[in-house]
Order: sequence, then structure tokens, then C-alpha cells
Amino acid sequence: GASCADQGAVPVACNATAFSPAGDHLCHQCPPSTSSLGTDKDEVTDCTCVAGHTAAGPGLECSACAKGKYKADAGERACSECEEGKYLDIEGSEQSSACKPCSSVLDEHSGSTAGLQGRGSLQECVCEAGYTGPDGTVCSACPQGKWKGVPGNGSCALCSSGKYHDQEAQVSSASCRECIPGTVPNTNGTGCGVCPAGQASPNTDTACSACSPGTMQPASAQSSCQPCAVGYYTISQGSTACQQCLAGHSCAIAS
Repeated sequence: GASCADQGAVPVACNATAFSPAGDHLCHQCPPSTSSLGTDKDEVTDCTCVAGHTAAGPGLECSACAKGKYKADAGERACSECEEGKYLDIEGSEQSSACKPCSSVLDEHSGSTAGLQGRGSLQECVCEAGYTGPDGTVCSACPQGKWKGVPGNGSCALCSSGKYHDQEAQVSSASCRECIPGTVPNTNGTGCGVCPAGQASPNTDTACSACSPGTMQPASAQSSCQPCAVGYYTISQGSTACQQCLAGHSCAIAS
């Protein structure tokens, strides 16, 4: 760990980036991006990676931590990934504080997710579930009637046929609800519309159905049509009332 270049002088300790085997009269430079540890720095394996760098083993050449990673201490251990929702766009970073939140540049709904840590650039920040937009840009909430269950730039999905929801940024199809009997989802799935008089709908239908001849419905928001009473009839679709049979006529079938 010392130089004896001048045999008539006290050995001089090698500096922090060099080593010297016992009996060698010169200090030898450690590999790039390393420093030597302790006082007996007599082997190349005493050279270790500086902060922000890593290597496969002692004495081997060190490489800078990749984008999206950092390392605060000296040694050969692996670099750590930035935590969820953060990115780091430079190499060789030494502190976790160098990792920047995606939301600090974009918005609060832009961020990486579990299993997607170590983002190396702003463009790799993705929208979280319930929000959508191109990677690396501001995210928009899924509108009413739609949902998105995974992070990324995928589109929001429409509630399935016969269902709706009236909240934004939903993350599951479970948020979509069936309309109550007598109502049906509107075309964009954001709410339910009332079936008018003369029509009806059970809760599984996606459209109101006109009452068939022989039936009627005088009220709105109903799940079924009513048959005409004995002595009454209707021959029209969508009737709201039945007509009384004329004198001298039979209406036994109510149609």
C-alpha cells in the first residue's frame, strides 16, 4: 500500500485511487471509477467502485449506474432502482433524491406502477389505472361510462351492454352497474334513461320495448306492459291505454 520509489526515504502511502503489492516499489492505479480502501492497499481487489458505480466483483472495472438507478455507497453491490412513480434520466447517480416524481413534471396521475420501477426517462412515465394518455404526457381521467384497469397508454373501455356508471377515473368493470327495471343505459353509458309510457324494459335490456298489441302501459319507468282488461283492446304498438270494445263487437282476445 506504499511507494518506495526513493529508497533513501520513508515509504509514501499510495493515494486513494492506487494500490501497491508488498515488495513493489511503485503505486499502481486502480481501475476506472474505483478507489482503494484501508491502509494495506496491496491488491487490485482492494480497489472498489465509487458511489454511483457498480461492478461484477472486487478489482474489476466499474460501470456507472444506468438511468433509472442510483447507488449511494462505495462497493460492488448492484445499483438500486428508483421507487414507483419516479424516473431518473442521467447515469451514475449517487442518491435516491436524484429520482424525480413523474407527477412533478406531468400530473399526479402519471407514474410507474409495481413491477415497472427504474424509469430512465420522463417518456417512460405512464398513466395509472383509471387514466389514459400517451406515455410521458399529462393523463386524462376515464370519463363516465368507461374504465381502465391497467397502467399505460391504453384506451378506456366502455361499460358492457346494459350497464353504466356516473363517475370518472374508474379502474374496474365492477364499477359499472345495471339500470333498474324500467330504465336503460344511455348511449355513452353515463346514466340510465326512463322508458316512456307505452314502453317497458326489464333490468337486462339495453333498449325500451314498445308494448305489443293487446297490451299497454300508461306510466313511464315500467318493467313490463299490462294486458288489456276483458272488453278492451288495442291493435297498436306502444299503446298507453286500451280502448273499449264497440257495441256489437267481440274483443275476447284483447287484440
